[in-house]
Amino acid sequence: MLKKILLWLLGIVTFLVVALVIFLLTFDLNHYRHFVETQATNALGYPVEIGSMSTKFSFVPTIKVEGFRLWNKSKTETILNVKELEAVVELTP
Repeated sequence: MLKKILLWLLGIVTFLVVALVIFLLTFDLNHYRHFVETQATNALGYPVEIGSMSTKFSFVPTIKVEGFRLWNKSKTETILNVKELEAVVELTP
């Protein structure tokens, strides 16, 4: 009886891990790109442009940003141009 319960628990945990991996690999962060650009622009006080965003599969939640640009206030010159950036997400303070 105990063996059967442990087997069921192992199956449930395996299913949850596989579901999480599939979710992270198929989740498209680009739907939130405009929101992130707006929030970053408001926080920094300079226009921000992001090329694309995606999640990276690892044990630590990571967001990969490609084509990050920080413009001057008149948006005529680039202050900062980053080709690729990875940000680790911390869920606890």
